[in-house]
Amino acid sequence: MNFVPKIDILRKTPYVMLFFLFFVVSCDPVSDSNGTTGNVYDLSQKEFNDFNVYNIKGNWDFYWDTLLTPQQIKNTNLIPLTVEIPNQWTNYKINGKNLPPQGYATYHTKIIAPANEFYSFKFKRIFLSCNIYINDSLALSIGKVAKTKKEYQSNRLTKEFSFYSTNDTIELTIQVANFSHKKAGILRPLKFGTPRSIVQYAYTNLLYDVFIIGALTFMMFFYFVLFLYQKQNKSNLYFALFLITEIISISLDRELVFMRVFTGANWEFASKLFYVSMFMRTLMFVVLIESFTKKYFSKIVKNASIIFAVVMSIFVIVTPMRIYSQILIVMIVFSLITLIYELFVTYRASMEDKNMFLSFVGLLIIIISAINDSLFEFNILKTFYSTGLGVFLFTLSQAILISVRNAKLQKQDEELSEREKLENDLKKALLTTPSYDLPASLNAVNEVTGIEKTILFTVENNEFEAYLIVEKNIGFEYLKQKVDWNQKNDLYDITLLKSAIDNKKNIALSNKNPNIDYKNLIILPIVKEDRVISVLYMAKKTNYLTQIQIEITQGLKSQFNSLINTALNYFLLQQMNTVLENGVKERTHEVVQQKEELDFKNQQLDEKVQLLEEQYAIQNEINNELQAQIEELDTQSKSLEEQTEQMKSQKEIILKQNKLIQSNIRYAKTILKILNLNEDQKNLPFKEFFHLDIAKDILSGDFFFAKKIDNLAIFGLGDCTGHGVPGSLMSIFSNRNLDNIIYEQKNLNNFINPAEVLNELRNRVKKGLSNEEHDLKDGLDLGLCVYNTENKTLEFAGAYNSLYIIRNNELTTLKGNRMPIGSYVEGFEFSFSKSSIKILPNDIIYLNSDGFVDQFSSEKLEKYYTSNFKKLILKISNLPLAEQKQFLYDEFYKWKGSHYQLDDVSVVGVKF
Repeated sequence: MNFVPKIDILRKTPYVMLFFLFFVVSCDPVSDSNGTTGNVYDLSQKEFNDFNVYNIKGNWDFYWDTLLTPQQIKNTNLIPLTVEIPNQWTNYKINGKNLPPQGYATYHTKIIAPANEFYSFKFKRIFLSCNIYINDSLALSIGKVAKTKKEYQSNRLTKEFSFYSTNDTIELTIQVANFSHKKAGILRPLKFGTPRSIVQYAYTNLLYDVFIIGALTFMMFFYFVLFLYQKQNKSNLYFALFLITEIISISLDRELVFMRVFTGANWEFASKLFYVSMFMRTLMFVVLIESFTKKYFSKIVKNASIIFAVVMSIFVIVTPMRIYSQILIVMIVFSLITLIYELFVTYRASMEDKNMFLSFVGLLIIIISAINDSLFEFNILKTFYSTGLGVFLFTLSQAILISVRNAKLQKQDEELSEREKLENDLKKALLTTPSYDLPASLNAVNEVTGIEKTILFTVENNEFEAYLIVEKNIGFEYLKQKVDWNQKNDLYDITLLKSAIDNKKNIALSNKNPNIDYKNLIILPIVKEDRVISVLYMAKKTNYLTQIQIEITQGLKSQFNSLINTALNYFLLQQMNTVLENGVKERTHEVVQQKEELDFKNQQLDEKVQLLEEQYAIQNEINNELQAQIEELDTQSKSLEEQTEQMKSQKEIILKQNKLIQSNIRYAKTILKILNLNEDQKNLPFKEFFHLDIAKDILSGDFFFAKKIDNLAIFGLGDCTGHGVPGSLMSIFSNRNLDNIIYEQKNLNNFINPAEVLNELRNRVKKGLSNEEHDLKDGLDLGLCVYNTENKTLEFAGAYNSLYIIRNNELTTLKGNRMPIGSYVEGFEFSFSKSSIKILPNDIIYLNSDGFVDQFSSEKLEKYYTSNFKKLILKISNLPLAEQKQFLYDEFYKWKGSHYQLDDVSVVGVKF
């Protein structure tokens, strides 16, 4: 037996793949292999390849209170217990009594597998030190195994080990010692397979942990930056601190990322850090939820949680592992109780604030994850650790909530800008118009607000009359018409005018009836001492006023009142001046004729002059009042400017955050291209080839698949449900399963049937996207080709995809089945069928997703349609394929124009 170097997964881990692989860890691709008679695992008939991994669990030989080497086991007379793995040895009984957690023991089993092959083991959660022998050789030591607590050293690592076996029987001996923890023994099945299958399995689990840690780290910095810009909002700081504790707890559990990075770290320190982080995580989450729901959250619960978490953390710090490890169940119960209370409080808050519903859903996901992890920790469920994923989804829900709130702030900013511009224009128009010139002032208001006709009604001898009409772009006219409440008037609506006067309230209407001659109508009754003294009737016949225009117009009621009073007083002064001038002339003439009446006339003149002075004084008071109102408008304008500056600052923060998110998604797109560009695609046996890929949202749900096996070239184009991030994740899932199915079919039948590949892929997609809690209806369309390079035959099968062949300037269509890969209407599912064709030199085939043909044009407002697409590829078929790709690219954007892109676009061309 020859040993090969150990595998250091972390240094070789491609971190950039984390985003695309994290979802696959929810399914454990490991096959169970239970022990048979004599505690021997017979894997001689099992298939060992780069994908199969087997669980070594079931019945093992167990020697309590002794440490035996493989050679000693062969020569010993001790009779072993037969125990089940995985399990804690505290669940085993000797003489009717359960074994204590402190002690040492030896496990032994045999594995039968093909000889002269490389194999690998993955050892995980062996508490709390062990020596692992493969056949007669010591393969691996974790911690220091000893029979006394003084010589014993604890450690907890997850390790992979590869070796070369020359025999068909592999003896596995594991010495385990524990003097420091409540758990003891082998707590998880051992993984067994080829080195590559074990590495892939380990990579998948490690990538999941590192992805969650990386995602939470990103979100932690996100919320910390938010706190720096909005220090008054302490919830952002609490969120960042909570994510720090979550990152620490995840890195010290499952794949032990912390121990892989800090290889020299002391396990006792790491264990204490793990327990403290768990209590602090629960505490920070309590503080965080309390900051969201202060109105409903009990201070008693908050203070009790703080005291309990701090006390338990101190207890962990000052006690040894064998003591504080006993409080694991206390920690779990504490977390679940606080989570359930937080869920109740968040639900109550969501009843008043619908934005809190996202927080409620995210919290529910965390509770489900926590319950799952608790049951998994005690081997009740055979799932996986999911709290990290639950926290990520909760954090993502809060990021979505912040985006919604920022969108509302953006809308408010736009409304404030519009309101500010309109108010500035009104202020400028009124300041440049004489206050006593009422028609000019009303016309200026009409110009700014968009009002087309304004009628002023005044009260004369307790009767209303239409005093003045001002029409935009026409002019004004003094009407002096008494209002007849019983007769219809073509200038105004009698009913609405009477309603506004009787109720002493504004009326603002948007009319949709084409038979009525206005689209917007605003009626403003001006009230003084509980009596309507005048009414402004403002109408717009063309288009509609915005809500802000209506509100600003209604808000000018006091200004209109001042304008009307000023204009009427000015008119009265003019009349009195005229009367005064006429009186002076008459009395001057009478002085010549009747000198005796001069004194009397002079006295009357003095009285008139005094009255005129009083009127001028009234005019000055009115002007002062108007000036005060203008100054008040200036103050309001400055306040609006300050609010606008604050909105702009918040807008810059949002733009920076959006830019960072867009940058990460574009980086993910680069990684996805690297993952899809394999050697098989480079070595396809084609003269020419192109793949046009125009993603709708950076990341694409379309994918091109290619595989070269012996004399077969397998390639196809898939269109997954959705686009962007969800679509790209679905494409990775489909690509991986498609690759597995083709290898399995080739190994089983030595040939590949594209129709059977689609049938099997449909089964796996339906199974992979359904579980007890969710039944997703997502899937994909796919066209798959199998080309035999020896007999020049091409077989095709399609799921809602067809294949176009151009030969001698003629186009032929191989139609696929009108049925997707995924869930379909019950009773209408059937097996996919295939088509075959003999390939001749210079034949060109095309595959396309529906993004091109379904795209709308901004000019014609219609789709491109398949018929036009066929004409297009027939037209360009004589061009080199590289020029065809550019032609299709230009044609798509020429057709789309300014219309938004509906879906991801992919076209593949192959020339034989």
